[in-house]
Amino acid sequence: MRRPSTLCEKACVTEHSAVCRGLALVLAALIAVPPAALAAPAAKRRVVVLPYAPLPGVPQAAAERATELLTQELRGRDDLQLAELPKAAKAPSESALPSVRAALGKAAELTRKNRHAQAAESLQKAIALLTSNPALLDEEGGKLLGDAALQLAVELLMAGDEDGGDAALTQLVRLAPDREVKKSDYPPAFLVELSSMKRRLLAEPRGSLTVLAPPGAGEARVQLDGRPLRSPPVKALDLIPGEHFVRVERGGAVWGQKVIAIAGVETKVAPLPGSDGPAADVTSALLQGEIDRAAVMAAGRLARGAGAQAAVFGALVKHGDLSRVRTFLALKDDRLVSLVPLELDAELLGGVVLMVKVGDDVLAKLAAPAEEPALPLALGAEAPPAAAIVQGAPPPPAPPIALAPLVSPPPAPVAAAPPPAPVAVAPAPAAPAESEPVRRVAVPGAPVAAAPVAPPAPAAAPPQPRAVLEPPSRALVIPRQPSPEDEAPVSPTRSVQVAPAGTRMAALEPEAVKTVREPPPKKSHALLWIVAGALVAGGLAAGGYYLYEHGQVPTTATVTTTWGR
Repeated sequence: MRRPSTLCEKACVTEHSAVCRGLALVLAALIAVPPAALAAPAAKRRVVVLPYAPLPGVPQAAAERATELLTQELRGRDDLQLAELPKAAKAPSESALPSVRAALGKAAELTRKNRHAQAAESLQKAIALLTSNPALLDEEGGKLLGDAALQLAVELLMAGDEDGGDAALTQLVRLAPDREVKKSDYPPAFLVELSSMKRRLLAEPRGSLTVLAPPGAGEARVQLDGRPLRSPPVKALDLIPGEHFVRVERGGAVWGQKVIAIAGVETKVAPLPGSDGPAADVTSALLQGEIDRAAVMAAGRLARGAGAQAAVFGALVKHGDLSRVRTFLALKDDRLVSLVPLELDAELLGGVVLMVKVGDDVLAKLAAPAEEPALPLALGAEAPPAAAIVQGAPPPPAPPIALAPLVSPPPAPVAAAPPPAPVAVAPAPAAPAESEPVRRVAVPGAPVAAAPVAPPAPAAAPPQPRAVLEPPSRALVIPRQPSPEDEAPVSPTRSVQVAPAGTRMAALEPEAVKTVREPPPKKSHALLWIVAGALVAGGLAAGGYYLYEHGQVPTTATVTTTWGR
């Protein structure tokens, strides 16, 4: 078979055409290229690298050096491509505070014009501006937020929005539970509603918040909802559930975060002053010493935002004199994969060589992801220093003490006296002879002729203990007239009810004493009514018979004439 190029060349020679010669050269080049060269190159896997987090005991410089070594290793791989993180959001400027003050002033002006709905809108704008930038909530910003929430509650209630007013009061009490208001500046109905809301919220279950110490040197200052706390680590107790705002400042760098307090749950935050980048949430979660589902989801969001298959992140944990490097993959479908751990010295001298193992493991796990470890996953960090305890809100009110009824306890039983020791009785002397005179005993005040002395009687049995009735706590004497039964003698067969021993007589209170008077018997007037009716009926009958006999119509004149005759 003849080559097409030869045919084309002959045609070109015949026709003397330069176009045909060009086509012949292109066709020859396409035939000479192998088919494998025409196939599209294989797509590289894309990953994004997040900075390592330095756990307590590891310097910040070591974490930055480990992040640099990992980035260099993965960038040098031919089958990997590094994606760039989105740029960090611009930090809030102090110019936001004048905007808040202007919104508050506008709301006050609208209030004077009785335009409460418009004033509420201006106040809501100021509150949204403050709460969206927790780093602005220092002492001044916290006071502005409390003022706005207080005024918003007033305006909404004046506008008739009770639900919105209650929500604003809830926010006010949650963020500033110790705030006092002047009674002369607010209507009584509002003061009653505020007091009721405060009692209800302070009686509900509470949560707690722990602010860990940020990595690095220098003293940090913590503000919670604009109120200053102690230096971290610090733990705030008895927080009212809901939104709260933490602000940490150190060396001119500011960090802020919104947290949700949950009743019966301890919430932890790890501040990173000066690190407000997109990976700050992941790093803050790692600084708590474990990886939870929230940290994995935050890393997965960063991977999807960068258009990568996975995000590589980890932490440096102090392990004796060495630093243990823990690295993980967060896939874009929010799955977690553990990578090979490393142990390096404090200077990370062997990091260039050992990071090759991490690069190989990244490629292997991207091709065939391993089973996800159980979450939360502890990183094995040392226990952080103990946090100082502060009171985030007034303690819950003590429950009311149930008072027992005022009843005196039953009297203690009287201990029976021990029986007296038996008395030794001397034998009686023999009876004197009849010739001897009888001896007399002279007793003062007794008759001279005394009876002869009888022999001593045997010892009587010890008296039984009698129940001592305790007098009533409040004596009340009710006089009563004697009845015939009291004067009559008691027959031998009559039984007398006696209160059992140990029973206490209860005294009557003055309020319980009432005089009961029997009403006098009602007199019957039926007989009088019968007699009166009979007389009236008899008179009517007699008058009617008289008129009938005389045939006259009963008129006044007739009656007068009749009776005049």
